[in-house]
Amino acid sequence: MKYSILLAALTSAVFTGAHSIVDEIRAGDVDYPGYNPYHDPEKNPVPKRIVWAFPTAMNGPTTDLTLPDIACNKGAQPALLVAPAKAGSKVRFHWQPWPENHKGPIMTYMANCNGDCKNADPTKLDFFKIDEGGLYPSGEWATMDFIHNKNTTWTVTIPSDIVAGNYLIRQELVSLHSADQAGRAQFYPMCANLEISGSGTARPAGVRFPGAYKATDPGILVDISKIKTYQIPGPPVYVPGSAPASAPVDSPVDKSAQPVYSHNNATIPTTPEQKPSSASP
Repeated sequence: MKYSILLAALTSAVFTGAHSIVDEIRAGDVDYPGYNPYHDPEKNPVPKRIVWAFPTAMNGPTTDLTLPDIACNKGAQPALLVAPAKAGSKVRFHWQPWPENHKGPIMTYMANCNGDCKNADPTKLDFFKIDEGGLYPSGEWATMDFIHNKNTTWTVTIPSDIVAGNYLIRQELVSLHSADQAGRAQFYPMCANLEISGSGTARPAGVRFPGAYKATDPGILVDISKIKTYQIPGPPVYVPGSAPASAPVDSPVDKSAQPVYSHNNATIPTTPEQKPSSASP
């Protein structure tokens, strides 16, 4: 009995004292539990989820940007369920507690699976970015806003003009607390299956994982104690009705006009006093 209590306490400590995973997604006004690498594999039968499984990653990061792990997490396995959602609707991610010192950006992508997502290889899909938050003009990081103001939730809007079909939605938190050395930035990616309905026709161009990021990119190899502005990794956010937002994987991405912070397609001027006005519930 004492051993069981101790084990439960240690498991809880892993979540609250270390890193993080998504424990719930709200899509199409329905709440779906996330994948739990500590409990789901032990259940019989193993529960079906909309979130891709990562039984060997636990709640730790991936740091090697050349491995398939960067797509949907280490050893990711296809999710067997799918969540219906309308183009233009919101998707809310709730994460387990996130460490205060793990400052960095939050990014969300989507990719058309061109069929059933459980048969897709995430490393061969083209991901377009739909949302991002980085270093706010006030000096606060997206991950700190996420902790202090949003109860570790991050809400994004599905582009209203994308063609109907099956998509992966990929969200990642990035910790830059040790990123002053190459290979030390920590990525926490996750993927979930969505079935998008709507009358849109857009097929945004995308990037691939691995390939979208390099260890020496300015937003990945960075000493955050010495910066006042920050370049978010990856392509610009796709804006409905615009030209494709992302460059080819093997081409440099021109982000000279990209805002410091863009959440739910809000453009935030970079005056030092201003704080982003867009909010997640």
